[in-house]
Amino acid sequence: MGIVCPDESKRIEIEEFRRMLLSYAAVHRTKAAAADDEFRNPQHLPTAAEQNRELEEKKVCVTSGVSFLAISIVNQLLLRGYSVRVIVEKQEDLEKLREMEITGEMRQSMNTVDAVMASLNDVQSLSEAFNGYRGVFHTAAFVDPAGLSGYSKSMAEVEVMVSENVTQACAVTPSVKYCVLTSSLLACVWKDLHSSTTIDHDSWSYESICINKKVH
Repeated sequence: MGIVCPDESKRIEIEEFRRMLLSYAAVHRTKAAAADDEFRNPQHLPTAAEQNRELEEKKVCVTSGVSFLAISIVNQLLLRGYSVRVIVEKQEDLEKLREMEITGEMRQSMNTVDAVMASLNDVQSLSEAFNGYRGVFHTAAFVDPAGLSGYSKSMAEVEVMVSENVTQACAVTPSVKYCVLTSSLLACVWKDLHSSTTIDHDSWSYESICINKKVH
């Protein structure tokens, strides 16, 4: 058995249903128009010039590319989408880099990685290697496999000279905007036995201990 509704009640229900449909249609048209406008005028999307500028900003060099520290820095840069140029001094170092790529020690990446030879004793050579890159991580330092006993004063003097060459090369290379001079744990670990074991950017070796142990 059905229910018979008065004509006036039916008319009200139909009118309410019509208003609801019109309301939904208006919302749909508004969203469609906004989507079409966004498609025609994609202001939130980077332009080709902006994309190229971002790529240029993510081009950096790393010196002494076969050292443990340099490889670690290179891998972290690749993870963050940077293109890296590794600076080495000898043909043997280029071969070591190829071996690292094969063994997986150097991260495989879709980003650009290349290696060039440059003399750390020649400012012009360094400037040519840095050309076109925005930043430089200088990690070159002597590594003494036998311990600190073989680290001489002359080695320290050479390291200082090389660091000066790198900073000067950065200064005369128009594309370079940033230069980062890295150090090893030797700049942090020489403290007394009661010092905190936590090492961070505020940690520095005690000068007196370095002098006594002849590691300054």
